[in-house]
Amino acid sequence: MKSITTLIKWTTCLLLATGSLSAQDTIKQRAARAKQVESFYGIAVKAFENGNMKVAREAINSALALNGRHAHSIALAKQMKLRGNYSVLKRRKRIFESIIIPLIDVSEVSLKDALGDLAKSVETQSKGKVIPNFVIHDKKQKFKNVSINMKLKNVPAGEILNYILRSSGAKSDFGKYTITVAPR
Repeated sequence: MKSITTLIKWTTCLLLATGSLSAQDTIKQRAARAKQVESFYGIAVKAFENGNMKVAREAINSALALNGRHAHSIALAKQMKLRGNYSVLKRRKRIFESIIIPLIDVSEVSLKDALGDLAKSVETQSKGKVIPNFVIHDKKQKFKNVSINMKLKNVPAGEILNYILRSSGAKSDFGKYTITVAPR
């Protein structure tokens, strides 16, 4: 009887020790999974902020596949669904604004011609990667008598566009395929 009790005690100790080791492995696995989820979430955030929706979706789906209850990933997925196009448009605008135009020199030109010169310069400087399509909405003919003069060297395209818009009393809106220019 005493030997059976001793055997049961040793078996219990052995099972408890094995269970502890397995619990520690589970804790390590959970910690590793949590680290992976955070990594995928971080990639998704950066991609979303840069307007790279494809990478953002892949990363957020990977994070949610590992942990479907990760609150930050769920919130980002909802935000991406609601504001996905906004992020892409913001990225396009940022790229357009960062292109440096070495020289733009126009004298007494219309708004349409000034925007056309800017579009050609942007296309040339970006080596065809950025091709701005300007659309002018002017139902009341407010831009009819607008005359633009400028001579600028080594200026970002965004600043040139802002100068043209201020000079003509216009505003712009970056769309998916066009940059719409309208009176203020």
